[in-house]
Amino acid sequence: MNPIYERDRKATSNRNAKGLSYVFALKESGSKIENEEGEIVILSYPHPYYDEIMTLELKPEMLTPTPRKKYALLWETPCHWVYTFDQLNQMIVKLQNVTEIAVDLEHHSYRSFIGFACLIQISTREEDFLVDTIELRKELQVLNDIFANPAITKVFHGAENDIRWLQYDFGIYVVNMFDTFHASKVLNFESHSLAFLLLHYCGLKIDKTYQLADWRIRPLPPEMKNYAREDSHYLLYIYDCMRNDAYDKGDERQNLLRSIWMRSRDTCLLTFEKPTINEDSYAEYLEKNDVTLNETQKKVFKILFEWRDHISRQEDESLRFVLPSHMLTQIASQIPTNVLELYECCKPLPPLVKLHAHELVLMIQAIVDKNKTMVVPRDNSMTFQVNTNTEPLQGPAPGTLKTSYHDPFLDRIDDTSTPKIKVKALTSKINAGLLANKPSRNSIFSEDIMSE
Repeated sequence: MNPIYERDRKATSNRNAKGLSYVFALKESGSKIENEEGEIVILSYPHPYYDEIMTLELKPEMLTPTPRKKYALLWETPCHWVYTFDQLNQMIVKLQNVTEIAVDLEHHSYRSFIGFACLIQISTREEDFLVDTIELRKELQVLNDIFANPAITKVFHGAENDIRWLQYDFGIYVVNMFDTFHASKVLNFESHSLAFLLLHYCGLKIDKTYQLADWRIRPLPPEMKNYAREDSHYLLYIYDCMRNDAYDKGDERQNLLRSIWMRSRDTCLLTFEKPTINEDSYAEYLEKNDVTLNETQKKVFKILFEWRDHISRQEDESLRFVLPSHMLTQIASQIPTNVLELYECCKPLPPLVKLHAHELVLMIQAIVDKNKTMVVPRDNSMTFQVNTNTEPLQGPAPGTLKTSYHDPFLDRIDDTSTPKIKVKALTSKINAGLLANKPSRNSIFSEDIMSE
């Protein structure tokens, strides 16, 4: 075993149950790891920068106090909108001459199954850069020279998702990172959000109006540009402050600073994995969210849970666009057995649920027919016998609802022993559309963008 690997494994073996020590299984593909939420994940490929990340030494200057370099006011700092390849190269030249940068991403996930990055914000001590990742999508892999350079410290806040998005969208990997989220954990702050750190260290109360904004739109309004800048502009100053706080509160071996650097290193080792579900995923969701259902309701929940995943992949839509979780639970609780009852369960009913309403109630009715008793979900207090010779399904006749494809889930509603259909995750159609320089249904150029 690599002696550095063994040393670092021992150094992290005493972390709590939700620590990040699991990443030491990342060297080999096919490894089973436990993520921060206690879920077991099988990795499909090894991290290409494993050795570079694991052998990165903590230099003395990384474990000593640093001068607090006060940030310039936002409106006094040059900001560059980077949307051409020449501008990208000019930015890279500037970044090659600094030793630390602050980074953040804006991501869109509502009208895409996996989602895609729409903007990268990069700040140095003197300038801010907003990189249009939609316009430059095919070119951004060149940024890997900066992000994988161990001589440049990359400062993120809550980098776990950013690390994965950079990998999936652009083939960018991060070596040498300081995550201020991990620093807030090590320092036992009462809150771990960036908004709290901005208030605590900079005295700034940030407007989070645009936190869930649609970052696909172009041109970006000035207000959204300013919001995006704020996520990286102050981060290097916060990094200075948190390093000094960890130094002051640590022991003679600087245990707190070492812990922050090691946790940040562990986050760098994460790799992107496409979401998957298995036969027990629905039960895990119910347990995690403390949802109580009877046996019939659980069967309805399971079939809807799997249907939602299937449709999301097929249509390249997010789970919450296809059927939000609270609506899924509502339908499973009320067990509608005709289209009218389904419409009454949730208002407004999501578009793809409307499109497949008849198939869904057929699936639910088949489950009800196989159970002799069920709890009436309207008042959750009565039980009744279900007649095995049920009346024909009420509602629109089969074929009267417009549907563009044959739903394979209908093939198995009468055979509960059939193994779960394995659905291969589809490549994001938005990515394909952008690479082909043509708008797709999910494109920022679609008419439905302002109606979501």
